[in-house]
Amino acid sequence: MNTRIILIVLAAVLVIGSIAFFVTQNRSTEDAAVRSYTNTTYGYTFRLPEPYEVMEYTPENISVGTPVGEGFESEVDVAYMESGEEGAYENFEEFLFERTRLLCAADGPDESLDCTRIARIRTLETSDGESGYELMLELTRRTHSTGEMATSTYGPLFAFDVSERDPESAYAAIVVYQPLPTFLTSESVNLLRRIVGSFTIE
Repeated sequence: MNTRIILIVLAAVLVIGSIAFFVTQNRSTEDAAVRSYTNTTYGYTFRLPEPYEVMEYTPENISVGTPVGEGFESEVDVAYMESGEEGAYENFEEFLFERTRLLCAADGPDESLDCTRIARIRTLETSDGESGYELMLELTRRTHSTGEMATSTYGPLFAFDVSERDPESAYAAIVVYQPLPTFLTSESVNLLRRIVGSFTIE
């Protein structure tokens, strides 16, 4: 009787131990699959999952995506933007719109794209307590041959106000967004939100 109880207890311990081992291994694998990128020039860090890589074109402009042949397919871009001299913009929101609208300006043989206003803006807070903004821009498409015009939205774009960290500019922001070609063909909102959610700024 005692031997049977001991065997049952040992079997239970082995089962519980095996479950704990596999859970720990899976967590370690998940943690290993998430890497951090730090921009030492502008002092921000975010996490990105495998298999994505970071392409740093300049300290001001980086892309998250996948290498393709000798090129790089960007899913999410991060840009440091600054206003320059004092008085160029009345406030941070005007600065943010004038700089982000350039991200959706495009001209083709028969079509042009332009962002005409901020359609929506709201505050956000990352999991690490960083405050920022989430915005949508109104996107206008014009077809030259027919004169037709269609309106939609571009975004979300995420911006962190770092004006106080840049003594040489009245306004400065770190903007995280999908590049327009990616947005128009294959939206990557989940990756975008995951990167933004892990953002920390020194």
